[in-house]
Amino acid sequence: MNKRSRISKYDKTNNLMSDDFTDALTKKELKKFKKEQEKIKEEARRNENELKTIEEEIFREQLEKRKINNDSTATERLMNENNTTQELDMNSYVNRVIMPEDYEEKNKDKNSLNSFTNFILIITIICGLIYLGYSIYISNQLVDNIYTIINSSFITAIIILFSLSAMSNKNKLKKGFSILTSLIFIEFLAFNGLVSINYLKLPTQSVVKDFTNKSVNNVIKWAKENKVEVVQTTEYSDTVDENKIISQSAKANTLVKNIDKLEIVSSSGPNPGTVVNLKDMLGWSIDEVVKEIEKEKLINVNIEYEFSELTKDTVIDQSKKGVMHRSDDITIKLSLGNEEDLKPVNLIDLVNKKEFDATLWLKRNGIKYEITKEFSDSIKKGNVISSDPVKDTLVNQKETTLKLVISRGKKIVVPNLLTMSINKIVKWANKNNLNIIYNTAFDNKVKKGKIIGLSVKENDVIESDTDIYITISKGKLKMISYGKDDINKIRKFASTYDIKLNEIREFSKDVEAGKIISVSKKAGEGVQTGESIDVVISSGSKIIIPDFTNMDLNAAKDLCNKNKLDCSISYANSTKNKNKIIGQNKRSGSEVIEGTNVVLTVSNGIKPSSKSTTSTSTRTSSKTTTTNKNTSNTSTKPTSSCNKTKNLTLNLMAADSAAKTKDGITNQNPGIKFKWIFVDQCPSTSADSGTVCSTSVPDGSNVSACDVVTITVVK
Repeated sequence: MNKRSRISKYDKTNNLMSDDFTDALTKKELKKFKKEQEKIKEEARRNENELKTIEEEIFREQLEKRKINNDSTATERLMNENNTTQELDMNSYVNRVIMPEDYEEKNKDKNSLNSFTNFILIITIICGLIYLGYSIYISNQLVDNIYTIINSSFITAIIILFSLSAMSNKNKLKKGFSILTSLIFIEFLAFNGLVSINYLKLPTQSVVKDFTNKSVNNVIKWAKENKVEVVQTTEYSDTVDENKIISQSAKANTLVKNIDKLEIVSSSGPNPGTVVNLKDMLGWSIDEVVKEIEKEKLINVNIEYEFSELTKDTVIDQSKKGVMHRSDDITIKLSLGNEEDLKPVNLIDLVNKKEFDATLWLKRNGIKYEITKEFSDSIKKGNVISSDPVKDTLVNQKETTLKLVISRGKKIVVPNLLTMSINKIVKWANKNNLNIIYNTAFDNKVKKGKIIGLSVKENDVIESDTDIYITISKGKLKMISYGKDDINKIRKFASTYDIKLNEIREFSKDVEAGKIISVSKKAGEGVQTGESIDVVISSGSKIIIPDFTNMDLNAAKDLCNKNKLDCSISYANSTKNKNKIIGQNKRSGSEVIEGTNVVLTVSNGIKPSSKSTTSTSTRTSSKTTTTNKNTSNTSTKPTSSCNKTKNLTLNLMAADSAAKTKDGITNQNPGIKFKWIFVDQCPSTSADSGTVCSTSVPDGSNVSACDVVTITVVK
């Protein structure tokens, strides 16, 4: 391009530098640069004529010097060379004027700053990606895993777009990334806002709920829905109501996928066997007596009233006081005042009052009463359904005996529970205020999840708050996995599931003493309760007892060490030479295990005739590094058998008779003492013969050999 065309382009574009260069400048620098451009343009115009004159003079001089006026080809070549030279001179001029040194230095500083900034922004992007990856990784163990992934994706996108916006040198790209960053940030805020007000509900992973103080029925229903095995045990509790949960093995909000089963402890109510120190209540008011009964949670308290000269409603007699059990029978008599002071009273409304409160009011007013019990769909169990006479009737105590009808709760006819699912059974129990006592057991005939046994049967009539015992099958009992060192593991398994374990001892060169050689049941193979399993245990290598007789003592010791026997030495007078072996307690050729003790009798020579000596016997082990495990010469204090505890197992399902229930539980719990109480009916409900009404120790508890477990059974 020649000089004229360059200047013409310069005038049209009003720009001497590239777009990349001007985009890299700040507004202040760009403004300053434009002023410099205007100056350069003015100087270029002033010098244009001068440059033109110089070019023409140089051209004429060259033409004259070469004398090529008549050579048009040479003239054209010279003109082209002249134009090229002029163009080079113009480039030199522009570089000299337009790109001064101060601009070069500024660009160097700016490039260094941009490199550092870009480095920091790249690190920021990498950190954002790491954060996203970590969030996705840990979300597997978070309840709100979907929310965590979406939220972290928003944050990472904002980080990346912001960094790219800051790194971009192009105005268009910078604006584009900035707009995208703003849009993503707005979406991020909107998403979190919708989630916080529960407008947007994201799926979450199933977690264990807090069942504390909740009904057992709720736990069973939840466990069935989440396919979790429930193991229930019961404990007495003064603070948690009966059939409510005291504790659970898995904490609330634990992911369901991280647990195999949920162990719950439910309340059996206050322990009737708890020892209390009952105060002497003579002279107390009836209100103070009631508070003391509730405080100590006494069970069998009978309150009576009789005429007395003492102030009405004060205690005049107390059958027991001091140290006693909650379940002990106590009779407390209170004063009814003078008989002549007793006047007819208007009957209050007793309907829906608790039996205790209703009868107490009648006793305080000297009104005789009779109680009958009926089913009711509307009145809570234990509350008054009706009274005869009714409220506001003037009752003459000497002439009237009030008839009180107490509710037995809703009349419930048991359906065929065996055909119902657990969820339906729980729903039915909740609807009728029934308590389910849940248990599981292995059964080789009943499929896993199906009912093995029930404490009630179809068409039984029961009341509200009745306890229903349900046993669910865990499927077939299978042999546990085991290794050579797991003999104790197999023993525990056999003891837990009432399996007969036959331990057989055999010699083995390959298996160390005390370890398992073989088991008659393979791991995973089905096992039935009461079945026998043979376990062959190694006795170690077989040792044959040598014949030590007539050997020297030292030679005998060496032979003991060689055969891994624990030899003891005793001395006796003999006609044989001194230190000769004259006898052994184990017959030669006998097969024994390593470390077996063999007593060698050593000659002490002929007994002296002049003096009587007392022969002594000493025991020296010829193998100092081996301890005889089969015999012990040290006496130990006998361990009290009370320290040995066993796990109580109760079969709470109804049997054919009380005798069968007694025999079954006794056989299940060898070594545990029982006290049996046989009654006509359970206190809370009607039951068949053989049904267990109550136990003094909860099922599954540890019981020592000195404890006595009291069990009440229907005759």
